[in-house]
Amino acid sequence: MEEEHKKMPFRASVYIARKVCSALSYAHRAKDIDGNPMGLVHRDISPQNIIISKNGEVKLVDFGIAKAITKPIESLLAGIHEVSSGNLEHRVTAHATDELAVLVGAFNAMTAELHSSKAAVEQSNAKMEKANSALEERRRTIAAILEAIPAGVLSFDRQGRVLSANRAAKKLLDIPEDSDIEGTDYEFLFRKGGQNEVEAFLQEFFNEEHARLTRTVELFSSQHPRQAVMTALAMHEEGARQAGAILVLDDVTELSRAQKI
Repeated sequence: MEEEHKKMPFRASVYIARKVCSALSYAHRAKDIDGNPMGLVHRDISPQNIIISKNGEVKLVDFGIAKAITKPIESLLAGIHEVSSGNLEHRVTAHATDELAVLVGAFNAMTAELHSSKAAVEQSNAKMEKANSALEERRRTIAAILEAIPAGVLSFDRQGRVLSANRAAKKLLDIPEDSDIEGTDYEFLFRKGGQNEVEAFLQEFFNEEHARLTRTVELFSSQHPRQAVMTALAMHEEGARQAGAILVLDDVTELSRAQKI
């Protein structure tokens, strides 16, 4: 119509306006897959955003949503980079509306609080370093104690990967003392015998969320079978389910033989 310098017929204009209103109504009432209103609002009702096909179909395009959220998000990402680089004086100034405005405000409040308490953070870091040193010292002490006890002690995560094993455990399972078995699957440790029993034991322990579970199993070394009492103790992360298990293996072979005499 524009190329021919003619005005659009009134009826055609009304038809297009009705279709645009219908599209806006549909967008305003649109819901997501959970049935919640999507809150779509077209930000630019203009001729260039109304498309008419050769078949007379009227389509409303470019809701302007991307334009409204891109700049605030870019500014937030830049702000995160600035803060992670140590610039706690940075503030996001991009204009935003709705939820993004709340997010921008929360980000600026967070950086302001961090900046005002920088000295406290540095003091806290010093305390944390001291606490970490104490924890490391405690860990070394516990490791030394575990190496000294006669029972085998292993720890696993929920996937059955070995986290630690003391000298007695390696000896009982016929594993060289200098072997690094951290991260090894438990099946490797019990490959010479008892694997099925241990697998069933651990599955029951984790699936039923036991705090403690004990069972007698038969293990095999390169020399002869060994009978052991196996006790699993739950390891928990704060406020979470079992994070893993501590497995104590007590060799009772000689005791069992003595009882049979």
